Amino acid sequence: MSEQEVVQNAEPKKTNKFGVDKIILAVSLIGLVTVSALWAKDRGLFNKASSGGISNNKNGVKVDLYVMSKCPYGTQAEDYLKPVIDKIGKDINLNINYIADEDGKGGFSSLHGDTEVQGDIVQLCAKKYDDKKYFDMIICQNKDAANIPGNWETCANEVKLSNIDKVKACYTSQEGKDLLKANLQLAKTAQVSGSPTYYIAGTQYQGGRDEGSITKEICKANPNISACKNLPACFSDSDCSDNPTKVGACTNSGTKDAKCVYSDAKPVSLTVLDDKRCTDCASTEAQITDSLKQIFKGLQVKTLDYSDAEGKALASSVPSIKLPAYLFGANVKDGEGYANVKSYLTQQGDYQLLAVGSKFDPLNPPKPRAEIAKRLDVFVMSDCPYGNQAEEAMKEVVANFGKNMDFHINYIASKNTDGTFTSLHGDYEAKEDLVEVCVNRYAPLKNFDFVTCMDDKGVKTTKWQDCAAQVGISTRLTNSIATCSTGKEGSYLLEQNIKIADDLGIGASPTWLVNNKYQGSALDPESIKTLFCKYNVGTPGCEKTLTSDSQASTAASAGAGCGTANATK
Repeated sequence: MSEQEVVQNAEPKKTNKFGVDKIILAVSLIGLVTVSALWAKDRGLFNKASSGGISNNKNGVKVDLYVMSKCPYGTQAEDYLKPVIDKIGKDINLNINYIADEDGKGGFSSLHGDTEVQGDIVQLCAKKYDDKKYFDMIICQNKDAANIPGNWETCANEVKLSNIDKVKACYTSQEGKDLLKANLQLAKTAQVSGSPTYYIAGTQYQGGRDEGSITKEICKANPNISACKNLPACFSDSDCSDNPTKVGACTNSGTKDAKCVYSDAKPVSLTVLDDKRCTDCASTEAQITDSLKQIFKGLQVKTLDYSDAEGKALASSVPSIKLPAYLFGANVKDGEGYANVKSYLTQQGDYQLLAVGSKFDPLNPPKPRAEIAKRLDVFVMSDCPYGNQAEEAMKEVVANFGKNMDFHINYIASKNTDGTFTSLHGDYEAKEDLVEVCVNRYAPLKNFDFVTCMDDKGVKTTKWQDCAAQVGISTRLTNSIATCSTGKEGSYLLEQNIKIADDLGIGASPTWLVNNKYQGSALDPESIKTLFCKYNVGTPGCEKTLTSDSQASTAASAGAGCGTANATK
C-alpha cells in the first residue's frame, strides 16, 4: 500500500531524497494551495449554491475516495472535499473507502500502524450508524489526525453524531472488523494502493484536489446539477491545460469572469549526468525527466555521460556527486514550477542539484555481484503480511528442494543515529528483526522454523521465547539469543544484514534475490520455484509442480508488498 508521496503498495524508508514519486506529487499539487485559499473566501457565482450536506443519494454522482485514515494526503483530500459536499452533497453518492492489508490471522496492518487500522474501523462504524454525519466526524478528526482514533468520541459529540453507543459497540467488537474486511475488498477490486485515490462516476480522477477542480469533474458527470448550470470556465491554473506547450493561468478563479490565459513557457535548462556503467540508472531517468517536463513546460534537457570528457568535467565540479544527477541552470528560478521543487535543490557551483536519492558513485562503482548457484535470498520486514506470506510459501519450496537450495532470510530496516533501529510497522518489528538475526547466529538450523512459527502466531503479540521452545531451541541457546538481541552483537548483526538490502536498493518486502544476482517477485510456492529454476535450470526439484495461487501471482506481478521497490537507487 502506498500514499501519494510513495509508489505502488509501499512507503519508502526515510531518506532525504525527492524521487520520482514526489516529482509526480508536485505535478498534482501545482496551484492547489493558492486556489484553495481563494475558495476559502467563499466568493464568486458558484459559491452562491446552497448547502446540501450528505444525503446519500444513491442516484447521485458516485464519488469514491480511497484513503488511509491517518495519511496526511488522504486527510487533506477529505478536507478539500468537504466544501463540495456542503454545496452539492445532495447530488453526490459519497463513499470513503480504506486501504490496508489483512494479516491472514483475523487482523489488519496499515502503513501508519495499528492506530490507523482502528481509525478506519471507527469511521466505518460511524458511517453505518449515521451516514449523514459520519463525514463531519471525519473532518473533525482530521484537525488532529495524529490522535486518530482517540479523538473520535469527542468529534462524534461535537458534530452530534447519532447512535454513539452503537458506534462504540461496533468499534470495539467483531462487527467493526467485519466492516473493514468487507470494505478493503473495494480497494483490492479497483487495484487501488495509493492514498488518496479518487474515482468519480466510476472513472479514476487524477486532476487537482481543490474544491473547484473536483466540482468541475462532478459536473461533467451530471451537468444537470443546479450548481453546474453556470460553472466558471476555470477554478485553478490546473484547469488551463488545453495548450500543452504553453503555461496556462486561471484569472478571476471560480467567478463568472474566470478565463484561461496562456503564455509562452520560460526556458529552464536541465543537465542530466548519467553513467552507462550504472545498470539501474536508466529505469528512473526517463520517469524523472518526463515528470519534470510537466512541472516546467519550457524544460530543455541535455544528457551527458560520465565516460565523456564533458561529463567528467561536470562531475568534477560537484563534490561527491552521485549519479544520475539532475542539474538545473540558474534559470530554474524563472520556471513556473520552481516553487514545487525549490526545497529539493541545493547550490552546486553554477548548478542547482535536484535531490533524488541517487547512489551510484562514478569514482567507486560497485563491483559486479558474483553469481552463487542455487542460492535464494528473500528480503522482508518481519511483520509484513506479504513477507509472512512468502515465508509461509517457502515451507513447501524448502521441502521440495532440500539440500539443492541454499535459502537465506534478510531484513529491511533503518539504523538511527542513536544506534537503535526502525522498521515500517513499528519498533516491535525492528526488535523482532534483532531476535531473528540472533536466532540465525545461534541456532541456524532452527531459524526457518522459528521465523514461520512467529509468522503463524503473530509477531506483535507473541513472546519469541515461546516459539524458540516450540521449535526445540535449548534454554542455553535461548539465553544467548536474548543477550544477543538486546546487546551490541545483535545490533552489529542486523546492521550488517540490512546493509545488503541498502546496497542492492531493495526496499520492498518481499523481494527475492536468486543466485546472489537476480531480483524478482513471487508469493506462492510455484512462482517462487519458477523464479529459482529460471536461473538454476536442471536442479532436482524444478521438474515438480508446486502449489499455485493465481491471486497471489497476480498480486506479486502488480508489486504487492510492504515498502518501495528500488527504494535507495
